[in-house]
Amino acid sequence: MSLSVLLGVLFAGAPPARAAVPDPPPLQAAESADAAVERVGVNTQFTDTEPEHCALVPVLRSALQDLGVRHIRDNASSWDRGNTTCTWVERGRLHTSRTVDILTGLAPKMRTLLIINALSKISQAQLRSDDQVLQRVSRPGPDNDILDLAELMDSAGALEGLEHANEFDLGLLRSFRIGGVLIHPWVAALRANVVGIRKAQQQRPALADLPLVGPSFGRETSYAGYALGFPTTDYQDYGNLHYYANGFMPEKSDDYRSGRLDDAVAAAKAASPGQPLYVTEAGYHTAPEARGYTGELTGVSEMTASVYLPRMFLGLHNGGADRVYLFQLRDRRNFGPADQESHFGLLRWDGTKRPAYGAVTRLLTALSDPGPAYTPAPLRYRLVGGTDDVQSRLYGRRDGSYVMAVWRAVPVWDPLTQSPLAVRPARVGIELDAPEAFDATYARLQDGGPTATAPKWRAARRAAGPIEVDLAGDVHLVRLTPRP
Repeated sequence: MSLSVLLGVLFAGAPPARAAVPDPPPLQAAESADAAVERVGVNTQFTDTEPEHCALVPVLRSALQDLGVRHIRDNASSWDRGNTTCTWVERGRLHTSRTVDILTGLAPKMRTLLIINALSKISQAQLRSDDQVLQRVSRPGPDNDILDLAELMDSAGALEGLEHANEFDLGLLRSFRIGGVLIHPWVAALRANVVGIRKAQQQRPALADLPLVGPSFGRETSYAGYALGFPTTDYQDYGNLHYYANGFMPEKSDDYRSGRLDDAVAAAKAASPGQPLYVTEAGYHTAPEARGYTGELTGVSEMTASVYLPRMFLGLHNGGADRVYLFQLRDRRNFGPADQESHFGLLRWDGTKRPAYGAVTRLLTALSDPGPAYTPAPLRYRLVGGTDDVQSRLYGRRDGSYVMAVWRAVPVWDPLTQSPLAVRPARVGIELDAPEAFDATYARLQDGGPTATAPKWRAARRAAGPIEVDLAGDVHLVRLTPRP
């Protein structure tokens, strides 16, 4: 008998070799969709704007309600500057009363984080002791009603927290270098400010238990200078970050057109160890001409802002921010195309909507799921194909459905040439452990322009394997709905 015949006889009854079984997708946690809505706010600046603002208050209220945010950030300062922002507003308590009317009119759907600016940027050099700050924010009288304003808002259920000084490091006492050493002359005044504000808050029973957010800074290097040798967490309950990507994409990557999101979050957290982090300003201005003129930041096109802004706060949530306040609802003023402060708004100066307003509204509409606190079940899935720049965040809803935000961290704008970049789509698959259990639809946040409030859902492409989405630079939503 030949060897081949012998081997055939011996192994004739052997079972065929088993094909390798792929590992199932990993079990991944989902955030409550409605909790994600709670983590988004917007800057309104009802109390710090030009006279023309007053006629648009009804428009702004309507725009806020349609936007879907539940948290706003506004400003209180010492009204001893003769500030008359509206024809029916006078100095002092009349101003306070009207401010309360505006902000409390939004409650209970929206509550305010109120900045306590005891020190104007002009008065930094004059007020250096915490007792002086305490007197400045606490003395009675029509010219100084900062904490009176806070108490009135709190009694109306419109206040949810206080915030220390805004970008104090960009005042008259700016940082400078001597022999390569960075000097921060504003630190002593700011520390006096935060100590005085905390004392004043604790002396007011109505305000004593409100959370107090730390000061914000205009420069990343300022965090270390402020916190060095100073017990920051004794005088605040939350860290604070302002994040502007200066015309670059928000995420950090190896591309030279990337932002510094990870670095900025790390700097802010180092100055507030162990505390939650609020990003109280995050945004882009749409005045490319401002570069090299009055602007301190590089601008982007309106369409680019509508792509980058949702990616910015999704990326900040992925990076560990507890809430992100978009900057801002409406342009603060109308000083022309070379002024950056005239172009930060989701709304233009005249109240018309920019494309970013629609993109943010559609995202919040897709996630809104009000009700009691809810912890969604985790989901087994993984992303396949595509490229290594794909990022995602998974949200669960009370009806058992899921919404996944998925995008690529790629630039769509070149801040150096001030021109858009073409991004070739990459096909990304979402592999589910039990694909037969869900119907899949998807929507692009870019679809719908400035005014459409609801996403335009379409049937997702499903071949024999994963759900497939072609991603360029904008955010796609994938909705997984349980089959009956």
